[in-house]
Amino acid sequence: RAIDPASLARLGLVEQNLRAALAAEVGGAAVKLELTHKRPRGEYDLVTHVLTYEREAWVRSDIRLAVVDHSVDELIVTLPADAKEPFHISATEVKEIAPGDLPAQRRIRFSQPWQGVRMLRVEYRTPIAPDTALPIPDLRIAPPPPPSNAAPGEIFFDSRRRIVFQSAAVVKLEVTPGEGLLAASLEDTPEFARPFTAGRALAAY
Repeated sequence: RAIDPASLARLGLVEQNLRAALAAEVGGAAVKLELTHKRPRGEYDLVTHVLTYEREAWVRSDIRLAVVDHSVDELIVTLPADAKEPFHISATEVKEIAPGDLPAQRRIRFSQPWQGVRMLRVEYRTPIAPDTALPIPDLRIAPPPPPSNAAPGEIFFDSRRRIVFQSAAVVKLEVTPGEGLLAASLEDTPEFARPFTAGRALAAY
């Protein structure tokens, strides 16, 4: 049965500092407890700017990530399969950026655990060919999995995504939104995302 607050006080224990307190009327009663680490929960706003040239597209993703419940000292970033190295990843207090388990995956390791809100930026380039469809860049962020998980990156943070297409003056870009893309106003693009200065914004989704 649960122990009452008065009994806790007589034992010199403070109720606010406890997760569970039990008492037994039978001597030597056994209690089985299972302890598990809380998984970090969080969500992020992601704004991706895509600037198209004749033979390649420049991709810049600005991310505002909020982490709660448990601090993280590592994040897993999964980039699109067609993203080409080098990948440029920047954030506050980054200690190391290491390869992930997949070719287009990176582990961001921080100098100390943190929770709260932080900004990240991921930049890369991807080749394109004339008159071919360019897949929508799909970047995902996840906490590292616990040891029992099969593979990293299976549990992603919740996200709100926006993509802004830009075009350099030397090319003409026609944007045909596919399933799942809803048109958005360019004026509503969050201020934390920085567009490419070399291109003109055409459409946002």
